[in-house]
Amino acid sequence: MPPSVQAQGLSRNALREIKVGRIKTEGNQAVDRSLIMNSLSVKEGEVYLQPELRQKIAASIKALFRLNLFSDVRFFQENSDSLDAAILVVQVKELPTLARYELKGQDKVKKDDLKDAMDLLEGQPFSRSDVERNRLKMLALYRDKGFLLAEIKASVEEEKESGRQIVTFTIKEGKKVYVRYITFAGNTHLKDKELRKVLKTKEERWWRSGEYKEDDFRLGLDTLIDFYKEKGYLDAVVKGEKITYTDNKKSMDIRVTVDEGRRYYFRKAYFVHNNIVDDAALKAQVILDSGEILNIKKYEMMKFQVLSLYREEGYLFVDIDDRFVYDDSLVDVTFRIQENSIAHINLVDIRGNTKTKDKVIRREIRLFPGDIFRQSLLMRSQRDIMQLAFFDNVEPDIERVQDGDGSDVNLVMKVTEKQAGTGQFSAGAAYSQRDQFVGTLGLQIPNLMGNGQRLDANLEAGPNKQLYSLGFTEPWFLDRPTLVGGSIFYSHQVSTLALENDYTKWGGRVNLGQRLTWPDDYFTIRGSYNLTWNDNGQYINGDHLIIPSGLESSVMLTLVRDDKNLPFFPSEGSRYSFSYNLVGGYLGGDFDYREYTTKVNWWFPTFGKLVLGLETEFGLIDGDNIQSYSLYQMGGVLGYQGKLRGYSPGSIASNRVARSYFSAVTELTYPVVENTFYLLGFFDMGNAFGNIPKWDSRLGYGSYNPIENTGIPGPLSEIDFADLRKDFGFGFRLVVPLVAPFGMGFDFGWPLDRIENYDGSRSTKSSNGPEVNFVIEQGF
Repeated sequence: MPPSVQAQGLSRNALREIKVGRIKTEGNQAVDRSLIMNSLSVKEGEVYLQPELRQKIAASIKALFRLNLFSDVRFFQENSDSLDAAILVVQVKELPTLARYELKGQDKVKKDDLKDAMDLLEGQPFSRSDVERNRLKMLALYRDKGFLLAEIKASVEEEKESGRQIVTFTIKEGKKVYVRYITFAGNTHLKDKELRKVLKTKEERWWRSGEYKEDDFRLGLDTLIDFYKEKGYLDAVVKGEKITYTDNKKSMDIRVTVDEGRRYYFRKAYFVHNNIVDDAALKAQVILDSGEILNIKKYEMMKFQVLSLYREEGYLFVDIDDRFVYDDSLVDVTFRIQENSIAHINLVDIRGNTKTKDKVIRREIRLFPGDIFRQSLLMRSQRDIMQLAFFDNVEPDIERVQDGDGSDVNLVMKVTEKQAGTGQFSAGAAYSQRDQFVGTLGLQIPNLMGNGQRLDANLEAGPNKQLYSLGFTEPWFLDRPTLVGGSIFYSHQVSTLALENDYTKWGGRVNLGQRLTWPDDYFTIRGSYNLTWNDNGQYINGDHLIIPSGLESSVMLTLVRDDKNLPFFPSEGSRYSFSYNLVGGYLGGDFDYREYTTKVNWWFPTFGKLVLGLETEFGLIDGDNIQSYSLYQMGGVLGYQGKLRGYSPGSIASNRVARSYFSAVTELTYPVVENTFYLLGFFDMGNAFGNIPKWDSRLGYGSYNPIENTGIPGPLSEIDFADLRKDFGFGFRLVVPLVAPFGMGFDFGWPLDRIENYDGSRSTKSSNGPEVNFVIEQGF
């Protein structure tokens, strides 16, 4: 700022009073006079001593510059006929107005990205410093994208018609610079190879680009120090880095200098406290053994566990002062614990739910007003709300109540509802050898009118298949954790084989479920009654092993223990399910058998965000007059038992009487973009067991072999775990809120065994290329 605070003709006599008669403005064209006058500290008609007037003028100049409208501001006194009043002149020079700015030479970085990085506004005043600041912002963006040699020049010219200014940024992008070598100095204990793995910035190789991004590199240096501290080098620091370019400017070499310092070892932990928590319980949280390398990550986990132990007892505001005492390379840790008062819940507040009613969320919360705060109940409440599958995120928060002694807290659950809202239309298509092309339409309302109820209406239609279904579920009947629901359905399957007839079934199902508190509160039990008419066009009288048509009356009981952390794409936890299905018997109908099914899933976090998923599934049917369409088939990913994605859908045991099956799946999942895009790799194995042929060609087309129920081996005797089909492959899932809110994608599977012949034997031919499985996964 070049302010001029000396007003011409003003006396230097500090005791003289000066009255400001008038204030005139000069040089303002676009800026209104009233804006200038309102910004002034000196006012017309007021009387000031000489020093005070100078202070007012200086403050006025600063205020006018803060408007960011002027490049220069000066004050003068104008000659006046009156000896009693002074006339002040405020002379301003306005900043130029931006007509527009132009980018020239931009090619490899998107123009929209450059504009997003800038803050120049057309039609607004701007200064040279504004131009330089935006030039540096664009240059930083280029460097972050690997264009380290980019150059940007700015020029300003006047628009002839309006007199406004045009700013032109001329960009010389140059080529991207790639990292050739990353080396280290000062690392006497850890090898270069170990340290390079920690950095996100990588050397250029044929399988990766080796791009250099400044932010990634700086964050990598912080990660490098964290890695050293996990190895016990608590004093490690990065002393500096040096970047050199090759002669052709296409590559760069990075050399990082570190000072490792000494490696420390844990010896003992001491606790100084008021015995509210037993010493034994505190010592149980010490996960570092005496003499073990002091891994700072394990130490922080130990400290967190001590903190959680007190919070579990209600001491939310516990203070832990942990101090290291060094004895050469050995470290003792002293935890000085001040428990403070017990925290009670004052109120429970729900925020962010624009569609879901408060009661739907509140009934999943396990802390109530007046309760002692417990950490485990807070985390469990967060998990249970997420299991509703109505929200993208649930963030618990604690707000301290200001009134009283300050020990009471408000529990706040901040929820982010799914973009798809409370209702989703789904549309998709799938292709299989048996069903051909099938189009699907569905209306799923998993949170009907915000009440947590579920309504499902589905339609599948194709040349060989039609399916219609309508269902409703109330998970909290009479405001208790009791599930009540039901559905009606109709389906018609056109046969594609000469030995099969068309198949039609219709009926209904009622469901009843209850959350359990024993053996623990992760258990639920569900029961359903099903009444279905099955019509295959072929009726077999008498007792046989299988029959195709008739009335099915059945009751199914399912026991589930589910503690996975997320309803979809979980990263840890497990799910165990056991089902018993009684068909016929004292329930009546034409069928008489029992079905047992068990399924177990585990999820484990591994490296970074990579999740290992394991799944095993087993089913068995025992009895007589088995419904033919209840026999097991495998192949594909959906619609049949288990997963064998390298084989065409339903191709395994399609023509055998398979009364048992086994499936085992290993899957690795990586979220490229959380809640949006996932990559997965898999290895499947399994089989449906049973060697009896389903058809007898001697009886004519479409005739089931009327196998008598005498002399038939039991299903357990047919199981052969040495005869498992295997495959491997990869796939992806894309979450599209309005189409497939829980994931759709493709799985590509390659079989490792021969395909199955019509009679169930292994073919001498192998599959031609990968089996492609189109998947639309929806909520449950």
